[in-house]
Amino acid sequence: MVAVDGQAAAAMPGIFAPGDCIYASKVRLIAAAFADAALRMSSAKLYLEPSAPSMAYVSSHNERFRELNRELAHRGEQA
Repeated sequence: MVAVDGQAAAAMPGIFAPGDCIYASKVRLIAAAFADAALRMSSAKLYLEPSAPSMAYVSSHNERFRELNRELAHRGEQA
């Protein structure tokens, strides 16, 4: 196991550990692995860019994708 803090940061600055190597017992599901990866990427992003938003967003919550998502939903309604 790798010792980490609350943001999964290891003792070496800028290194963030994924879930399988930080938990003594872990439910090994691909969905959990994707969630762990997203959380670690968010932590790394904040390390590299401290002024970045503290919460990572999925495309449905990202301003850049909001209009595209509306278009796609509208197309789906027409089908």
